[in-house]
Amino acid sequence: MPATYANHYAALAIPTSASTAEVHAAFRRQALIHHPDKGGDAARFLGIRKAQKVLGNEHTRARYDAYRRLHDPAVRMTGRAGGANAHLDDLGDKLDRVDEQVRDLGAQMREFVRVLEVQRAKIERKDEAVERGQSRCGNDRG
Repeated sequence: MPATYANHYAALAIPTSASTAEVHAAFRRQALIHHPDKGGDAARFLGIRKAQKVLGNEHTRARYDAYRRLHDPAVRMTGRAGGANAHLDDLGDKLDRVDEQVRDLGAQMREFVRVLEVQRAKIERKDEAVERGQSRCGNDRG
């Protein structure tokens, strides 16, 4: 495993199946013990804080669990990491990308509609000008 890898579940003393609420509760418990203002170690507290940030968000947790499955031999052997399946993590990542593409398409569509509305307004103004010109011509003949 890379040297930068940290076991966030161990830092918070929680099982990989812990819910998001349990992650936040474990952080509060660990913070009371290890906060530097309470006499704890600053480096350990930062590790606990990072663990809470990663595991407390479902997207970063899924990525972290996928990383663990790739780099942690114990997780690779058991296939367990946060109770998630590698295929589900991949599907979640794909859905995130699709969601982002849909938002981008929505923005492009809104811009397209705005441009069409501007063009329609220009055409309507030209049509009105032509009608005014024709009505004047019609009045001159009569």
